[in-house]
Amino acid sequence: MKLLSVIIVALAFSTASAIPVNIAIMKDIMGPGIDHRSANDGDVNTCRMSPKVKDSYLKIDLKKQYDIKTVKLLLNPDAPRNYEDTVIRAGNKRNWKDNPICARINLRPAPLVVERACEVKARYVIIQKMGKKKRTVSGLCEFQIFTDDGTTKPIIEPPPPPPPATTALPTPPPPPAKTPAPPTVAPIVTTAAPVVEKTAIPTTLGKTNPPPPPPPPPPANTPAPNVVKTSCELPEALINLAEGKSARQSSTKCKSELGAEKAVDGNKDSDLRNGASCTKTEREFQPWWQVDLESSHDIYSVVITNRQDCCSFRIENAEVRIGNREKITDNAVCGEIVNEELAGSEIITITCGCEVPMSGRYVSIQLVEKTQVLHLCEVEVMGI
Repeated sequence: MKLLSVIIVALAFSTASAIPVNIAIMKDIMGPGIDHRSANDGDVNTCRMSPKVKDSYLKIDLKKQYDIKTVKLLLNPDAPRNYEDTVIRAGNKRNWKDNPICARINLRPAPLVVERACEVKARYVIIQKMGKKKRTVSGLCEFQIFTDDGTTKPIIEPPPPPPPATTALPTPPPPPAKTPAPPTVAPIVTTAAPVVEKTAIPTTLGKTNPPPPPPPPPPANTPAPNVVKTSCELPEALINLAEGKSARQSSTKCKSELGAEKAVDGNKDSDLRNGASCTKTEREFQPWWQVDLESSHDIYSVVITNRQDCCSFRIENAEVRIGNREKITDNAVCGEIVNEELAGSEIITITCGCEVPMSGRYVSIQLVEKTQVLHLCEVEVMGI
């Protein structure tokens, strides 16, 4: 009976090892509509539909920051599952629109399980359907969030079972303690009368060995272990691949005076009114600009000269994409979206890769999820 209990415990330990935990269960969830709790109640049989509203979304508040790894959506097989133009945001801003995009979904119909990598430290996780009057989470049964930061069940090795009672061997007696050697006695020195000298006891008896000396410090040029480099060291001799290349944009304000080619003419004057060396689109939803490098290149960063005589804030939410497809959304995102802090700068550098660059022929800049004017005074594509 005792052996059977040990086996049951071992099986329980083995099935509990490395099971990821969904940290979104029963956390606060909000979005358009009345009740969204069925989307993170842990029950795959409770599914929901979102109302038709512009930029509809669902936001989960994890209550504290987690090191998020993946986001998973479990969908209803009986629903349309339209997940075109859907994004996943994650960050620490209470206003859900202020958090950056960490993954995109463009599926119709979507499979029953949609999983996206979203490696970011965040408190809030949002799923958003961009566009007007589109259902955000059609047929969503569960909105799951997973992390490796102490929220997975630890891997515990089961204890070894004891030997059967019939084969138990008697415990051998402990070995006899070693008898310490007697202290050495110095020889007796005799004079006229025999005199016995005192026994000389070694000075090491009864004393513990001194601790070993500390290891010498590492040389000055030796880096400390486990130090993560925070700076991005780009290769030397990068060149601007965009200057003089063909460019286009979604629309042009004042026609040719502010055309797309103004961003690749080599003139970095950030005063649009002074030199008219900047591009400018009409006020529209998600305006964009794109340059054709004529062939695929390794690209490490994109440097934007932002307008300074007026309205520099308009560059907020600019997203850079690089790839070999002329259609912007078919290419991969480079770096992070331009946030509110960067939007006031004259020079904005978006790093696409340090040791591993991004490759592509087309480079685009687009204001995502907003209606605004896009103006660029110069765009430098740094690569080889």
